[in-house]
Amino acid sequence: MSLVLAQAFGNGILDKDVHSRLVQNLPHYCERAGVSDIHIASRMSQFGCSVDEIEYVKSIKRRPAVNQFGLVYGDTTALTRMQAVAGACVRNFVDAKVMTLAQIFASIKEFGEPEATVLCIPDFYAGTHKTPEWRVQELLGLLYARKARSQQTFVFVSNADDLRTAYGDPVADHVKKFFKSVG
Repeated sequence: MSLVLAQAFGNGILDKDVHSRLVQNLPHYCERAGVSDIHIASRMSQFGCSVDEIEYVKSIKRRPAVNQFGLVYGDTTALTRMQAVAGACVRNFVDAKVMTLAQIFASIKEFGEPEATVLCIPDFYAGTHKTPEWRVQELLGLLYARKARSQQTFVFVSNADDLRTAYGDPVADHVKKFFKSVG
């Protein structure tokens, strides 16, 4: 057993009775989620997640009832924090993935929309490239479909005004209305 896992069992993050199957197949779960074992075996706070994020994840299954379908991140720590969120979700048997836009578009083309209860997109809008209109329509369809299925989507947006300019009103309005901002 790795030192990371031994520490996670020692400090109560993982429980031998509850998490033994997860630990046996840890490489598979890490690959599927797009995280490393340290994200599954560590507290979210160790990666800079705020109290708001931690509380949101703890109540993630109840969020659709209050019309919340995701989080929007606005700073450069988004990837690290999203990996921590995905790790905590996996640890609590919630299917979560961290995927880039390129991975999402490839998945849509080959297999259809990515399957995950929680989908984290650390480069949803980074302001560094122009996204073709037909890709924006795919993203909008993904957001609408995930909301209809009561699934959570966490996105990074470097600038909300620029998001509106680049992706249009429907995407920007959806993110503003249904996603909680966590900075």
